[in-house]
Amino acid sequence: MTDRSLAICRFASGSLILDVGCGHGVTLEHIGREQQAVGIDLSQALLGQARQRAPSLWLTRGQGEKLPFRSEYFDGVIFECALSLLENRSTGLHECSRALKMGGKIIVSDLYARNPAGLPGLRSLSAPSCLRGCTSRDRLAADVVEAGFAIDLWEDHSYLLRDLVLELAWSCGSMKNFWRLVTGVDCTQAVQSVREARPGYFLLIGHKVAEQPGMGSE
Repeated sequence: MTDRSLAICRFASGSLILDVGCGHGVTLEHIGREQQAVGIDLSQALLGQARQRAPSLWLTRGQGEKLPFRSEYFDGVIFECALSLLENRSTGLHECSRALKMGGKIIVSDLYARNPAGLPGLRSLSAPSCLRGCTSRDRLAADVVEAGFAIDLWEDHSYLLRDLVLELAWSCGSMKNFWRLVTGVDCTQAVQSVREARPGYFLLIGHKVAEQPGMGSE
C-alpha cells in the first residue's frame, strides 16, 4: 500500500515526507530509500525500538494534533493506521495542512465503518484502537475537505484487512485471543460490534488547496 501511494503521488526525489504515528519505523525506513523521511510518534518505547532497528532514522516524539514543525515544511504527510488513533481527528488534519506546502500530498490508509450505524458499538470498546477511532467514509471525507484538502483518490482495500485479520488470528492462537488483545473487552462484545459496523480498509490521497486561518511562519 505504501508503494502504491508513493507511485500515485510521484514525489520528486529528495522530497520531505512526514510519517505521523511512525511506530517501529518500518514505513519510515522504506520511504527513506528514495525521499527524506521524518517520523513522529507519541510512544517513547516505539521510537526506541525504531532507533535500535535503524539508528539513522529521523525521529521525533510528539502528537499528531500538535506537530513540532514550522508551517509549509513538508511535501507529503502519511497516516498509516494512525489517523484513527488521534484523540481529535479534525485537529490532526488541520495540523497536517498547516505543516504541508501548498499542493503537498496527504496519504491516509486506515479503517472505516462501512455501516456507520454500527459506530456506537465500536466507540464502546474500552481499549484505544483503530477500530474504536474509525468513522464513516462520508464523515472522514468531510473532515479532510474542511481541513483544506482536495481528495484525489479513494480506494477500498478491505480484502487486505481480511487477510491481515486472518494472519493476526493465527499468530494469536485464536480469534478470541486476537479480539481480547486488540480491544481489551470480552470477545462476544467485540465480535458483535465489528459485525455490525462492517469495518473496511481504505486508501485516501489528497492535496492541500487552502491556507489554514492564522497560519504563518513559526
